[in-house]
Amino acid sequence: MRLTASNDFNPASENASMLYQADSAAQRASEKAVMAASQMQRLEMIVCAMWEALKASGISEDVLYDKIDTVLADPSKFFRKSYEPLIVNCPKCGKAIQESRKTPLKGKCMFCGQEVTFYPYTDMVAYKDDSEKKD
Repeated sequence: MRLTASNDFNPASENASMLYQADSAAQRASEKAVMAASQMQRLEMIVCAMWEALKASGISEDVLYDKIDTVLADPSKFFRKSYEPLIVNCPKCGKAIQESRKTPLKGKCMFCGQEVTFYPYTDMVAYKDDSEKKD
């Protein structure tokens, strides 16, 4: 009795399938790592800017450290549940602009090239209006 092709075991195709699944899982993990690194960089930029602004306005490091202790005492009062990339409508053409994973707090419209800056903890977005350039 001869086996048909549908019943034949092919170790090469089984290995290829397993390799493909492993490669897909590795790619998903890599994408998640890039997103986590971007979110961390974004938060570091925000914290650095805030820390410097507070010190420049005369707030002592002791006051800042006390605030850190306050946040640590009850973090649920202060933290958002999600840090998804921000999305806004392009001020130039109206298409969606998403915060870049590679350059946090920045975004660029894929359609018209308009660049925007996202500001944390607010809906504000800044952009340069190219129509105001002097000739």
